[in-house]
Amino acid sequence: MNKILVTGGTGFIGRHLVRRLIEENYEVHIIGRKGSRFDCFKTYEHKIKTYIYDGTIISMMKIVEHSKPQSVIHLATHFIAEHQLSDVDQLIASNITLGAHLLEAMIYYGVKGFLNVGTIWQNRETEDYDPMNLYAATKESFVNILRWYTLKGNLRAITLKLYDTYGLEDTRRKIFNLLKEHSNSDQLLELSGGEQEMGLVYIDDIVDAFVLCLNELNRSTENTYKEYFLPPEEFVKLKTLVKTYEEAMDITLNVEWGKRSYRFREIMKPFRGESITGWKPKVSLKEGIRKMNQ
Repeated sequence: MNKILVTGGTGFIGRHLVRRLIEENYEVHIIGRKGSRFDCFKTYEHKIKTYIYDGTIISMMKIVEHSKPQSVIHLATHFIAEHQLSDVDQLIASNITLGAHLLEAMIYYGVKGFLNVGTIWQNRETEDYDPMNLYAATKESFVNILRWYTLKGNLRAITLKLYDTYGLEDTRRKIFNLLKEHSNSDQLLELSGGEQEMGLVYIDDIVDAFVLCLNELNRSTENTYKEYFLPPEEFVKLKTLVKTYEEAMDITLNVEWGKRSYRFREIMKPFRGESITGWKPKVSLKEGIRKMNQ
């Protein structure tokens, strides 16, 4: 049975991915921090092993030594769209330092496969690096570290760059939960001009891509670094998204467009990057909206 070590396993994507990995007969080991809600895996607790990372490289070395994984999936991140002074240390600790500790431990113990998670915010509207915010800049900084470790330690590494993810059990303060809150009231929802395009991909399709990447890492024998994107079948403007939500849920929202300003460096037309061979999203936007509201 293949052993796999997962960071960020208690997050939205992580919870869905861990369940799928168990179904695929992986032995799953999960890294969390003090206070991580491992109880979200109550149904599977006998099939997973959990570890606490305390922010030091010593604790990470012990985790990798004890778990002895064949591959690692690095989902853990600290997301802030528009940071404040107090956010800087946590952004660096979570998005750079944690990953560097993990890579150092992997090299020491001979772990070869590494699946990293990036974001379209690292590119915005171009193939080249063009960070939307400090969060995206820290994600790219870690990619540069990963590239070096790939050369130094004979790693096989992939970065999957995600667009907008959504699905069942998503509690994040993102657009769909905002729409859901306002669907039960006549309260005015103030939004931007709504012309920005969004790349919405349902969680089941996201997890499919992770499994494909793991299979590629398991097959590969060379130290390589690759990047793939997971774009939707079709990008939709925020205005179209709201209309589709209304149609799928058979409701009318009280929206005032143009009341809020676009964010600094807002992505109006996201870059469509190349996805991994054999993957394409199967769940349509309207179907996904209905599935997540079952």
